[in-house]
Amino acid sequence: MGTTAEQEEAARRAAIMAAIAALKIELVGVNTAIKYYEAILSILQNEDSSLAFIKKDLTTFVYDYVSSYDLKGDTPWGGNKKNSAVTDLMTAKAEKTLYISDTDSLSSNIDSAIETTNEKLTELYSKRDDLEDKIADLESQL
Repeated sequence: MGTTAEQEEAARRAAIMAAIAALKIELVGVNTAIKYYEAILSILQNEDSSLAFIKKDLTTFVYDYVSSYDLKGDTPWGGNKKNSAVTDLMTAKAEKTLYISDTDSLSSNIDSAIETTNEKLTELYSKRDDLEDKIADLESQL
């Protein structure tokens, strides 16, 4: 059965191994979260993704489109100088403002999502480093 000292040493080692196992399980969760947030960041920043397209190309399109309105003659739904009413003119001006506002808001939201994701990744990287340090410290005690 062994001496009391051997039993105490075995119990100490078992407790350390249990703590290491728990930390490694937590580390798996952190690494999974890191992969998840890195994938989100990739989608947000990837030039080929639809979000980057919206932010870059659609913004350019909207600005070009609304600046092309002939607010004295044309309406976005096909009116012309002969039948353009004052209400059509006011609606076109309002739509121009709305399109630009919505596009700027969307672009700002994407930038905010990138910033928030980067902050979360920084937290997760720090937590991963702390867990790895704790595991290494415990393993050195075995």
